[in-house]
Amino acid sequence: MRSDVIQGRADRFLPFLEDELDPMIRREFPTTGDRAGLFGHSHGGRFACYALFSRSPSFGRYIIGSPGNVFPKPLILDLEERCYAAGKRLDTRAFITLGSLERTSMFKGFDHITETYDKLVERLTDRIYEGFSFTAREYPDQSHISSASLCLAEGLRQLYPAS
Repeated sequence: MRSDVIQGRADRFLPFLEDELDPMIRREFPTTGDRAGLFGHSHGGRFACYALFSRSPSFGRYIIGSPGNVFPKPLILDLEERCYAAGKRLDTRAFITLGSLERTSMFKGFDHITETYDKLVERLTDRIYEGFSFTAREYPDQSHISSASLCLAEGLRQLYPAS
């Protein structure tokens, strides 16, 4: 299978968000002028990791739930490795989560999701990216689906505190 199909053509979708959607939203609606935030869960979480490790200039905060690395190839970890090799500055914040029941799911792909989550959190903890901070949270007794709304709600509170 072609890698662009597996990756969901993130290399085409990210420029659309950066060059077309974000400018249109800023033209049509009042915004603070800050960089936008990006939320993704499951395969959307994989895309959010792609945007994060591509150093998208459009996004300053990432809420990433159960990043959907359901294939044996560690795509998200490869993206992070290339990002780190390209420079140690990553001016953004992230909130990354997992549901604990994903660890015991009978569905095969979840073992790749949990392994990737664990390795990603370990790498981000060990590496020193300048300008980067993140929080990782595993929700007890939550599944892949039930953890999504918790991720979004807590991620918004963490990354957009009341002023």
